[in-house]
Amino acid sequence: MKLVLGLYTQTSAALPPAVFKRAIGCIIKPVFTYVYNNKDVAISVSLSSAMIKYMAQNSPEMNLLISTLAKNGRVELFTSAYNQTILPIMQVKDRALIIDKNTTLIRRTYGVRATTLWCYGEIWSPTLVSTMKTVALDRLVISSYNAISKTVNTFSPFRMNELGKRIDVIPSLDSASRLVSMYGQNEISFEKLLSEMVKMIRDASEQDELVLMINLDQLCQGASYNREDDENLHSLFTSIFEEALKRGAEIALPNDITVSNVGYLEYGWYGRDASAGSLRSFPEILVRDGNLRYYLNRVNNLSDQLSECKKDRVIKKSISDKLSTIPSGTLFLCDTNASNLRLSEHRYFYETLLDCEYTYYDSTGRILASDLDDDGVDELFCYGKTSSAVFAPRGASVHEFSSKEMHLNVFDTVSPWRKDSLRQEKKRSFVDTLCLNSNIFNLKDEIFDFECLGKTKSEYNFSLEKEQFQITKHYKMTGQNMCLSVSIYNTGEEDISGYFDTNVYFTLPGAFAFSYDQKRGPLMGESLKDIRNVRFSDSLRDVVLSFSSTSTFSIMEENRFQSEVTTLGSEQFYLYTKAVLRFMLDIKKDSVYTFNIITRIIDNKEKKNVFTQ
Repeated sequence: MKLVLGLYTQTSAALPPAVFKRAIGCIIKPVFTYVYNNKDVAISVSLSSAMIKYMAQNSPEMNLLISTLAKNGRVELFTSAYNQTILPIMQVKDRALIIDKNTTLIRRTYGVRATTLWCYGEIWSPTLVSTMKTVALDRLVISSYNAISKTVNTFSPFRMNELGKRIDVIPSLDSASRLVSMYGQNEISFEKLLSEMVKMIRDASEQDELVLMINLDQLCQGASYNREDDENLHSLFTSIFEEALKRGAEIALPNDITVSNVGYLEYGWYGRDASAGSLRSFPEILVRDGNLRYYLNRVNNLSDQLSECKKDRVIKKSISDKLSTIPSGTLFLCDTNASNLRLSEHRYFYETLLDCEYTYYDSTGRILASDLDDDGVDELFCYGKTSSAVFAPRGASVHEFSSKEMHLNVFDTVSPWRKDSLRQEKKRSFVDTLCLNSNIFNLKDEIFDFECLGKTKSEYNFSLEKEQFQITKHYKMTGQNMCLSVSIYNTGEEDISGYFDTNVYFTLPGAFAFSYDQKRGPLMGESLKDIRNVRFSDSLRDVVLSFSSTSTFSIMEENRFQSEVTTLGSEQFYLYTKAVLRFMLDIKKDSVYTFNIITRIIDNKEKKNVFTQ
């Protein structure tokens, strides 16, 4: 019998330090110490770039230990996409760079060259074979479980030929992954997991070649239900090794496995690292979720424009290197760490993207319009001196409002996650509803005519004509401000009265609405009526988001949360805040009513504000 035992972690750079500390203390350190003290065993490992960097800063002795074992041939390190990118949905021209960046990190940290690929989320495409050969990778280790069809493919290692490029494909045993997944979801106890894994080794025949890849994050998730399991998690690996040695098995690495069969691995989503829900293929997630579609198009749009930039190669290379670090994969999957629900993950994504984008804009002076949400209408980029925005002609709305200094998009929203993968749209801000003489007009999906005013592309005018009224929305970027002027023309046959609602979605956790009036003092909660300004303060980032108007308005706010069990236990995730600004209307026939809304991002770290002291 031959046994290949491995572990992998899919931690990303935006996760809390406690996630890394727990994984290292409970599993990584005791397991690799055991391997070091027992010369007859070897282990395979896939560590994320975030985990490697965390250990370099906080546990350098662990990297030294892994390096020693790797150079002695007792640890095989797998490479993967840098910052957990999902490779099949990235552009072909970017894939090699993303893998090579991670492979280089492994070589510089551990002094060995990785030759085996592990895919984040175990999402695979045959087109990756050519990319693997480009960066000198010889084999792929992947689960035998098809997450879409919910079936297990029983096959031995094989050689795959894709358009003349050949790699070895080594399937890992699903029965082991299924047990670990069940433990992670609190469906079985650790004692049951341990006994079943040992029984699996005991019952194997002499001719079997077992490849077991164990998800470290799922072990930590399972122990979060029963914290007393923390001290025993590493015993899962030591017990498997001891049972295999008792059987006289050969403890091997993937590069020791002989491949004699020929086969082909189709495009698919494999393994049990995240729930596929009711999806029929992984790309369908881009059809159902407008947020994910937008994120991917944001990255690809900048990548496309960068490839056309031929003036400054130094800046081009600098931006390309930064772009390859964007953690796009973690936003797509609800894994054990619930990365897609973490605001820190989304902010890290935009921080890196905006850094690349501002550098490109400062160098070229242009960002071209692009259809970022695939609705058939191009979104428009607008740049001020210290802030930027992305406008949508659909609803004359706003996708993004970002601070250049903080590289922060406050209009980002975190989508709730559902196992049934129901369709959900990306939330746009300043989408409007008009109530005129009891008639409701929802302008969310109306396509406005627009024109760009001025050469700097910092000013846009949107207009829409209806039978009873005409509305224009004029946006202008000035410094830290996004100024919106709304004009409603009464073109009907009678006077109209009612209200104008505009919805704004933003992410400032722990913030609450408050206004300030020198005569009456601060106003909060239900008192926010007939005001001219309102502020939301985020103490975590020292950010203040303010709305001011020339007309009085009232405001209603609603916060959205979602709870999930992760490697740290039961966590409540803040998703977004919805604010509705309501302006009362009373417009005579053939008259116009105009009001302004000034939205501003304030860095409260440097400018301590009287509202937040």
